[in-house]
Amino acid sequence: MHFCVADSRAEEDVSFTKLQYKRFMDMLSAMEGVGIRPEIRHCCNSGAAILYPEFALDMVRPGIITYGNAPSEELEGAISLRPMMSLHSMIAQVRTVPAGTDISYGRLYRTTHDTRVAVLPIGYADGLSRLLTGKASFYLQGHQVPVIGRICMDMCMIDLTDLPERQVPYYRRELGVVFQDFRLFENKTVYENVAFAMRVIGEPMRVIRRRVPTILGIVGLQDKYNRFPSELSGGEKQRVALARAMANNPRMIIADEPTAGLNRDDAAVVLGLLKKAKRDEDRKRAIIVVTDNPEVADQMEHCAELE
Repeated sequence: MHFCVADSRAEEDVSFTKLQYKRFMDMLSAMEGVGIRPEIRHCCNSGAAILYPEFALDMVRPGIITYGNAPSEELEGAISLRPMMSLHSMIAQVRTVPAGTDISYGRLYRTTHDTRVAVLPIGYADGLSRLLTGKASFYLQGHQVPVIGRICMDMCMIDLTDLPERQVPYYRRELGVVFQDFRLFENKTVYENVAFAMRVIGEPMRVIRRRVPTILGIVGLQDKYNRFPSELSGGEKQRVALARAMANNPRMIIADEPTAGLNRDDAAVVLGLLKKAKRDEDRKRAIIVVTDNPEVADQMEHCAELE
């Protein structure tokens, strides 16, 4: 049996659902009358599990709510649900275009005013269906922003115009950078260099005090907290730079020639830590290494050569 309108509170739908339940129970009674007694009796789908708990019998068989979505708009918020799946991307480019600019293939979307457009490196080849053109939206820093123009094979565009100007820099926090010349503050200790990345975005001191030792432990510098950069080797300096890039748990780390000037052993340690950073902290993270060293390039999962 299937409750076809159990996710509706409309009077006629409530009456019909109760009628379906009565028919189901009458059938069970008839079965018992001829000696058939099912071990497990169940009839509730997601909507019935929410609105008719008294129909539960021995078990329920929820469908859509197991994925974290309400069975109907009417039942949004009826129980606490959290989607079990989400799609994430990152912003590859932002530019402001004037009114009258056509966006993407087919010229389906034309701006009517100066528009701040962001390009996301995700498209229908990644599973973002082209059928969602003109319908999809993303969440950026808690704001819903629409996809504009046709979804391409490997990219799509979103409109950031209505995103408060002060919010735009926040998505840059999803990016960590490792420079080949370290870029450390010479007058700050190892701990202070890493903590600085968290302080500038306003992280509470209690969070900084808890996270910085964890990050320094990951890169093997837990015994160097109070050292200054001048007291470190080149490999140790680069590990501090990596710890700083990881401090705010970014979605992407870009490492510019991270092994330049390091001896073979230190270079191996830094590359190993970059690979480890991709998997650490239960978060998928993209690592992009820019290098002209073929030995380093050969250790990457994917390699693109620019001429």
